[in-house]
Amino acid sequence: MHAEQGLGDTIQFVRYVRQVASRDGAVILEVQPELTALLGGLPDVTELAAKGRDLPPFDTHCPLLSLPRVLATRLDTVPAAVPYLKADPERVRSWAQLRGRGRLHVGLVWAGNLSHSNDRRRSIPLERFAALGAVERSGVVRASKRAGRR
Repeated sequence: MHAEQGLGDTIQFVRYVRQVASRDGAVILEVQPELTALLGGLPDVTELAAKGRDLPPFDTHCPLLSLPRVLATRLDTVPAAVPYLKADPERVRSWAQLRGRGRLHVGLVWAGNLSHSNDRRRSIPLERFAALGAVERSGVVRASKRAGRR
């Protein structure tokens, strides 16, 4: 199986690896180099390869985003065993030390690939999120309605 689009698509569609492995045995997964650390512990992957690296011989291939069609997925059969990814425990410890304790921490992805032809519709200027700084633990936003408009 191989990644064919963006990093987020790869992360979403590797959830199908278990289904493929249960049918065919050995799974070679080729992904973007940036994702090899995250996907290195993915169960049922026989070999993880960074894009651009030589691959071992294989019998068949399938782009990750084609797996729902190939596996005849319906809404109720989308693989939903979560979590299907696990962060490296050492990295988790490092981030825990950096962020401190006792406060709510939320990660946001606000920008995609700048060279994507439709990036202006996929990315949001970081300043648009400034109002989130006013969110209190109760989840109440103390900002104007204008802050969320484009």
